[in-house]
Amino acid sequence: MRFFAVTLAFVALTYPALAGDLTPYLIRTMLAKDNPTAVVQAIDNGDAENNPWFGVLDQIETGDQDWIALVPLLAPGTDAGTAEGLVITLSRTLKTNAPAVLQLIADGQFTVDDICLDNDIEVPVTDYIAFLDKIVVTVAAVLDPALRDVRNACLHQIGTARISALVDGY
Repeated sequence: MRFFAVTLAFVALTYPALAGDLTPYLIRTMLAKDNPTAVVQAIDNGDAENNPWFGVLDQIETGDQDWIALVPLLAPGTDAGTAEGLVITLSRTLKTNAPAVLQLIADGQFTVDDICLDNDIEVPVTDYIAFLDKIVVTVAAVLDPALRDVRNACLHQIGTARISALVDGY
């Protein structure tokens, strides 16, 4: 069975048409065999158009818990562009699964300063503010007492970022 999963992983990563076939189970299988750096490097093929890493980030952004659960496993294997992409994705994931992202912050995987703002590169100020307005609603809706301090710190960061954008244009 393990041979089959590893073979499937190799095929999926070798042929861009199959890159969308990556699943949390398949990535966990890869992580059981290799360290996070090797797995992230295998997934991130550097192709700007057909990069399986972007597909993984897209799946995380949906807020699906199985994909978000991979973040702490993959994060140690990221560097430069892959790390930046993961942080941007987690910022966006605040719209779809704020409790899970706040839990990653509470667990020390990421910081409020890294995640609780729009990390997109060079977006218009109006888009930046619109994004902040969306995530402030989803973050404020997190009522889990265990996440209260992280939620409040995130809300503070969002508010500060919004004021800065309004006053300074960023």
